[in-house]
Amino acid sequence: MILHSPASDRLVTGICLTLCVGASGLAFGWQPGTLQLTLAAVALLACCALRLPETAASRFLARIAMGVYLGHPLVGSILMRTAGLERETWALAGATAIGAIALAALLEMLGSRIGSQVSRRV
Repeated sequence: MILHSPASDRLVTGICLTLCVGASGLAFGWQPGTLQLTLAAVALLACCALRLPETAASRFLARIAMGVYLGHPLVGSILMRTAGLERETWALAGATAIGAIALAALLEMLGSRIGSQVSRRV
């Protein structure tokens, strides 16, 4: 007797639907960003399905996630202009990811220090 959980069924269904929509988008020629959005959606579904314990690293990454999202266009633009990296290459993607994480982490650390100094004065 094999037991199926509704959560795993929803995960498999969501991943299959996402892959089907992404594949049909590529088949119809919706090139700009279709593959990236499909991969991001599958990764999001997988992350939502995983129930991992909370750690210091996961809390820190959760705090900087919005900063990475908002900072990556800036970092990518600066890298293309200053480092001469070509658009839509793995080198640019990797450097942008590392730079955006570093920028968001720096801003998080500065913000927490300023916040703690302000809270001491109040």
